[in-house]
Amino acid sequence: MLKCKIPGLILVLSFAFSSMSYGVLILDQACEDMGSVGLGFERGWWDWQEFRPTMDNLEQVDLYIENVMVPSSVTVSFQVRDGGTVLWGTSFSADLISGYGWFEIDTPQISLVPDNSYRLYLTSDLTYEQILGGAGLSWEAVENDPYSRGISNWDSDIDFNFRTWAVPEPMTIALLAFGGLAVLRKRRGESS
Repeated sequence: MLKCKIPGLILVLSFAFSSMSYGVLILDQACEDMGSVGLGFERGWWDWQEFRPTMDNLEQVDLYIENVMVPSSVTVSFQVRDGGTVLWGTSFSADLISGYGWFEIDTPQISLVPDNSYRLYLTSDLTYEQILGGAGLSWEAVENDPYSRGISNWDSDIDFNFRTWAVPEPMTIALLAFGGLAVLRKRRGESS
């Protein structure tokens, strides 16, 4: 009877791993304290926030951004960097950022080394004249160093609001599944 259960278990686990190995995101790093400072970003100026991941990949980044009357012609640029090396970057129209809140940026799966320092960079081509006209883009930040695993370009006391997401390794999922099965087996043995 045990021989029948093992192939069935392997089939169920392999199906679970194949469906969970992509698309399941785990929050890795975050500074989610709601901002006390909105720091504008404009043409010629890159803001950045350093982070140190615990996972070995990056799949999505969320930034807390405010868009006030920014023309749709304005382009926002985002990069993930390792020192001076750009690991990945993208540009998009500012009108994709609506109002005030979390803006999700899907990245390809970027390989990272846990506990190494990386930086999230953000800029736009918003001009000083457009800002004087009432337009503004700001990356919300918090004072008093709420994120202890990195600094920002503004001050060691200010951190930008961000979240980094990773895809767990299939082996991690397998270990959790087998651990759960061992606990169930132990409980069944104790109740007999």
